[in-house]
Amino acid sequence: MREYLLASHSNMAQGVKDSLELIMGKQENVYTLCAYVQSDYDLESEIIKFLKAHASSELVVITDLLGGSVNNEFLKLQTEFSYYLVTGLNLTVILELVTSSNLSAKEAIDKAVFSARKALLNCGELTASKSEDDF
Repeated sequence: MREYLLASHSNMAQGVKDSLELIMGKQENVYTLCAYVQSDYDLESEIIKFLKAHASSELVVITDLLGGSVNNEFLKLQTEFSYYLVTGLNLTVILELVTSSNLSAKEAIDKAVFSARKALLNCGELTASKSEDDF
């Protein structure tokens, strides 16, 4: 079974998982890593502990921010552990991933990235465009 780790600065990852479960129900294969919630947090050791515990799984890690410390730590550890790494965590991405279990991990990731890019819109421009079309 494919597993997913949502990893973020503070509690964003848990919030995205909570929203996912509101829509899709309980997700036993989705985990969270909420970095720096405690003052003595050791990001590297927490990540390594998780990766070792899930070493036999097909794992997709989704981080919150390209170039952020969470993403950078996962980038660094890719030489030691096997997992897919995606950045730009949002609800669209994880919804696409969990509903694409029939696809290979690479295909599911490509689909999720495409959908997330398509879903990022300035809705004000949509409204303005619709108003202009009315005249």
